[in-house]
Amino acid sequence: MSGITILANSEKREVPSIWAEFFTKPAEDKTQSATAGHAVFVDVEWVKWSRKGQNLAINETSIVRIKKDDPMVWEVLKPHYEAWQKNQEAPIDGVPLKNWPAISPAQIKTLNGLGVRSVQDLRGMTDGDCDRCGM
Repeated sequence: MSGITILANSEKREVPSIWAEFFTKPAEDKTQSATAGHAVFVDVEWVKWSRKGQNLAINETSIVRIKKDDPMVWEVLKPHYEAWQKNQEAPIDGVPLKNWPAISPAQIKTLNGLGVRSVQDLRGMTDGDCDRCGM
């Protein structure tokens, strides 16, 4: 499957399969800092993401911003985010590459580094993405 079709404003938009890496960054809470009289920092949740198989166009944004600015991408990220919050692996859509005898362990590791974790993810890659990762 190359992506998920989501309806928005009576239009269809194809959202590609994506990989995501979640993390936190400290950021100053200016309101709390003003009240406390010194800098007060809070952890802000962020996501680094890109289309599966693509390693040249990586996006990095806060969770709050992506929810607000790109709800279609957020719908794809949401199950991965929820798994991250529970310290679990992100759900795999399809047959895991490690269960597919047609590729080597080295190829699996290369593809996992590009967010490709299933046979279906690999099928959804463009020819250009396959060329870049040496497939």
